[in-house]
Amino acid sequence: MLPLKLDDFIGNDRIKQEFRRMFKARNIPNSIIIEGESGLGKSTLSKIIANAAICSSINGVIPCLECTNCIKFKEKAHPDVIYPQKLGTSQSFGVDEIRKIKVDSYSSPNEAPSKVYIFEDAQSMTKQAQNAILWLLENPSEHAIFLLTCNSTRFLIDTLCSRCQIFSLSPVDTNLVADYLRLQNFEISKEKINKAAENSRGNIKKALKELSTKTDHTSSLLKSVTDSILKGDEWNLLVLLEQIRNDRKSFASLIALLLSTLKNAAIIKSCEKKGAPYEGFVKSNEAKLLAQKLELQEILKLIEISQEVLKYQELNMALNVLIVHFCSKMCFR
Repeated sequence: MLPLKLDDFIGNDRIKQEFRRMFKARNIPNSIIIEGESGLGKSTLSKIIANAAICSSINGVIPCLECTNCIKFKEKAHPDVIYPQKLGTSQSFGVDEIRKIKVDSYSSPNEAPSKVYIFEDAQSMTKQAQNAILWLLENPSEHAIFLLTCNSTRFLIDTLCSRCQIFSLSPVDTNLVADYLRLQNFEISKEKINKAAENSRGNIKKALKELSTKTDHTSSLLKSVTDSILKGDEWNLLVLLEQIRNDRKSFASLIALLLSTLKNAAIIKSCEKKGAPYEGFVKSNEAKLLAQKLELQEILKLIEISQEVLKYQELNMALNVLIVHFCSKMCFR
């Protein structure tokens, strides 16, 4: 889920502090450029700024996420937050579109205190389009805010940049990236999360993409493995694992993912017993299915077996032997 408040936006604390001050004073500049490499959160930050600009809360932190304007924004249905249309494959904003915005920006907002126009990937604009936007920035309406995102301001004409307040996003600390990934309910080992965070070089989107790529096949296999375990079908489980019998890393990843899923299933059973909610921190469908079909003691036994198998794997037991051992132990029902 994308951050909805500045406090949930990862990294770039100095920039966040500047925007907190602006939000508190209700003094958001009418023209802003957010620059940074793809994946650092330009689009996310622009949405937080837009939400703050239209928030109608009188007291407290903005955006409040509770007023009518905030709710409509969250539902992507607010008429005063406008994403100008791009032209076909060129991905540039057409001059005709900008002329329409020129007229629209001078009309009063429909419902919010301001109208916000978000030009994403402004680096793809032609010079003609940039000059058309420049006119808007040089002759601003009192209630219009223009947000531009780009990979780098060097792709924009100097006169356009001079009319905007520029915020340059930096890569995020690796530890913050790893913490964020753990909160996304990736049922994957701590080591892989830390490795993805390190490889990302502070780019959260890159880290998410790496983990998603790595977990797609394993997650798909987990669903079939879970089904075989619940049915007690040792033969089918052997057949499923045949496809990774020569890949020790994939086997270890699968067992680590299964172990995490089983632990989440145990959490669900414990919460149900105490009448406590669990939906906020357990989202795995496989964990929910295991909790539904198995008793807590059965889940704990499967956890013990999975931990034992991971230990043997680390001791370099022959993989074909380990797979047979795993299948015979897991299908005890």
